[in-house]
Order: sequence, then C-alpha cells, then structure tokens
Amino acid sequence: MYRGLLSLIIVFILTSLALAKGEDKILQALIYEEHGQFQKACDIYTNLFHENNESIYLQKALLLALSANLKQKDELLKASKDFLEHTAIARLNALYFFEIGDYKQAEAILYKLIKEEQDYRNYEILGDIFAKKALYTKALEQYNLAYKLFEHENLLLKIVEINIKNKNINQAKKALEEFVKNSQCTFKTCTLLLKIYQEQKNHKASIQTLGKLYKFNNDIKYIYAMIELLVQEKNYTQALNLTQKYNIDPDTKIFLYTQTKDYKKAYEIALKHYELSKDKKYLSMAGVLEFEIHMDPKSKKVTDPKILASIMKKFEQSVDVRSDALYQNYYGYALIEYDIDIAKGMELVGWALEQESQNLYYLDSLAWGYYKLKDCKKAYEILQKTLHDKEFSSSDESKEHLKVIEKCLKQ
Repeated sequence: MYRGLLSLIIVFILTSLALAKGEDKILQALIYEEHGQFQKACDIYTNLFHENNESIYLQKALLLALSANLKQKDELLKASKDFLEHTAIARLNALYFFEIGDYKQAEAILYKLIKEEQDYRNYEILGDIFAKKALYTKALEQYNLAYKLFEHENLLLKIVEINIKNKNINQAKKALEEFVKNSQCTFKTCTLLLKIYQEQKNHKASIQTLGKLYKFNNDIKYIYAMIELLVQEKNYTQALNLTQKYNIDPDTKIFLYTQTKDYKKAYEIALKHYELSKDKKYLSMAGVLEFEIHMDPKSKKVTDPKILASIMKKFEQSVDVRSDALYQNYYGYALIEYDIDIAKGMELVGWALEQESQNLYYLDSLAWGYYKLKDCKKAYEILQKTLHDKEFSSSDESKEHLKVIEKCLKQ
C-alpha cells in the first residue's frame, strides 16, 4: 500500500551497493527486486543489517518492507528508531506515520528534517499531509517549495490539482504551460492542459496541444479531435490538409470537400470508395454529389437528361428500405420533382419518415408528392407541420412550395 509514496525514496544503484560488504548477497537481492520477489530481497537486506548493523541495509530493507507490507515491517520500524539521525530512514518513518494517519508524528519528523536538509521530498510529504487534512493553502505552499528544489511531474500535478480545487484555473494553466515549455509534453500534463483549453474555448491552443498528444502516442483520435475543432472554426482547408497527411476515413474527407464546395473531389472519393468497398452508401453519396455538380444555380435542377439518368441509376442501384433516410428522401424527392415515378418517390419518402418522423425536409417532400398527385388539401395539411420552424420556412424551396400549394387550393 506504500508503493506510490515510497517511490519517492532513493533506490541504491548497483555501483554504490557493490562497494559494501556481502557483494554477492547484494547482487542476489537486486535480482530478486528486478523480478518482483520483494520478500526474498528484503530477507537478504535484513540479514545483512543484523550481521553488519549498517544503516544502508536497514534503509533498503525498510523501504521494501513498507512498500510491499512485508512480514518484518514492525521489526524493522522498531530497529530504525536507533538510526533516525540518518535522514533517509527518518523520512521512511515519516511516510509510515503518514500512511497510518498519525500526522502529528509525521509532521514532527519532517519539520526536523527540513531544518537539517533542503530535500524536496520533505516538503512534498508535508504537503501531502496538509492535502489529506484539506488544508490546501498550506499544502500548496509546501508543494511550491518542493517544486523549486526539483521540478518533477508528480509535484506539478499536485500543484495543479490544488489550484483547480481552489478555482485558480489560470494559475494551474500557467504552471502546466511552463512545464511543457521547459520540459516536455507528457500524457498527463498535456491532457490536463487540453481540458483547460477546451473549457476556456481556446481552440487554437487546443489544436496545438492535440498535435503534441498525437506525437506522444500516435493515437489517431487526436487528429480527429483536431479536425472537429477546425470544422467548428470553419477552417476546412486546414482540416483537409490533415486528412491528406494522416489516414482519415473517406466520410470525413467527403464531408470536408462538400463544405468547401469542391463537389467534384468529394464525388471522386465517394465513387472510388464504392468501387473498393461495394458499400452502397457511397454510391448514394455519389448520386447526391453528382446532382450538386451539375445543378443549375438558378433553377436548382439538373437539366441534362443524360446526367439526370446517371444520377437516377446510382440511386436505383443503391437505395432501398434499409438505406439511410437522407438518401431515401433525396431519391424519392428527385422521382417526384422530375415526374419520373411519383408513387415510388412517395414510398421512398415514407420510408425516410419512418426513420425520422419529424424531419421537416422529409415532410416537405411528402407534401410536394401530394401536390404532384393534385391532392392539394393533403399537401397543405402536411406542409403546415413544417411552418413553425422559421429557418426552414424562410428557405426558398419552402416558400416556393407553399406559394404553389396555396395557389392550387384556390383553384
């Protein structure tokens, strides 16, 4: 249970231990540690301590005993009372008292250590005690003192956490930014920074941080998040640049090209992906995009019979009762608008409405179908369901349909 906190305590490197007595035993203990056999390693260090009465072995044994809650923990703690002049052993005692909730004894040891040495760990553990007692201002003071002595990530995260608790978000952000600038973007620091930037709606900084996180672990989700933010800013060109640089799905590429009105490029991607995957969705997309490419800007219609036939063929081959409602309605409306097959068109629009019964565009298509069948009363009743939406009812197509249908009713 002590592993997290006690990782702060120094672990002796091989060269320093090899200079002590019992080199072969020390080497064996190190091997046990490397393989996670902490009880066996601790037994060796404990025996070496009993044989030599040297603090270096007691320190190592006590560290392992506390870290892994080993059987000789109490024995070693008792023995350590005669070695409290050694700061590392005293600090282990402070950590033990902290873990069992005896903050008074832990603080007494730490204040004494602070007078004797300027070691960041003394301030950090004291800060941990204050944080545990919810004395966050005092904890922050100790963490800052520790951080001045040694700028490491765990300390920074503790400082940031308390600043966030105290609603000092900008202070937390400043600390993280300085660490990233002076040290590196780690997963934790940059993730925290990203969260702050997103909450502050700082898209530019968010995008930069997402790029750093991608470099950190090559997870494509960060590129998608960058694209999403760029779309929110309507920066489609930069978003498209990312799709060309990274392995981004065709749907995203098609969407971005449509936003830049480059329907030809979107059409090429849709058709190519249909040929590769045989997914009918992409053939439907190609039909929609082909319509957009060849649509007359004034009449909003495709006037070339050959092109219209090409579009209808794509829809005929790809749209059925299982298709997305968007394509069912698009195909259905085209059949109605061009008087190709009004009954089939209305059936397709009906399928779309089964999926999205309140969709204003689909209701408008259905109304237009009834108008084409000369049932103007039914057309008007359905169209009325769309007029509550000011944005939709203000569109040119809606106004034109309403005008024509109202005129039909008067005849």
